Amino acid sequence: MADFKKLLSSLGLDAQNIEGVGKDINEDDEVDTKDKLEIPSNAFKRTYKISLSDTDYLQVMHYTNYFKFCERCQQELLASVGFGYSTLIHKFGRFIPTVETGGKILSPVRLDNEIEVIVWVEEIGRKHVKFRNFVWNKTSNKLAADIYTVGVCTDTSLTESIELPEGFAKALEQFISKPKNK
Repeated sequence: MADFKKLLSSLGLDAQNIEGVGKDINEDDEVDTKDKLEIPSNAFKRTYKISLSDTDYLQVMHYTNYFKFCERCQQELLASVGFGYSTLIHKFGRFIPTVETGGKILSPVRLDNEIEVIVWVEEIGRKHVKFRNFVWNKTSNKLAADIYTVGVCTDTSLTESIELPEGFAKALEQFISKPKNK
């Protein structure tokens, strides 16, 4: 909360006069070492460098880009087990659009920072898959975000939900985990 108030002050704003600002920020949410996280040993990981196009005018990564990098890592995980999006579409006639997402941004990511996106499967059903993602800022050595997404399998015209392709769940078994921290 102190960092948030400092940011508001640097922008010429008085946090005391802005009703409700920061009331939901919990200092305990900030994780300052990876050792405190319960990262499944079977999680899929990728490192990315933040470019200018990922940031806003303050050179801080825009909140939508946390989701973009998580989706990119999820797609790379799927491709690594033979179910990349082009395979899903052209071989199986299926698409897995995200229908639910949520999370918390816990610390800023800035221009030229390196992030590690960590993803695993929390749940897989007949027609859906739930991914969990941590975004670790390697530059500041802090957890930047904790995000989840749920995708539902559809036909390529997105008109109805259908079962995931044969072999999909089996291919993702190696990445299934349900850690305690949420």
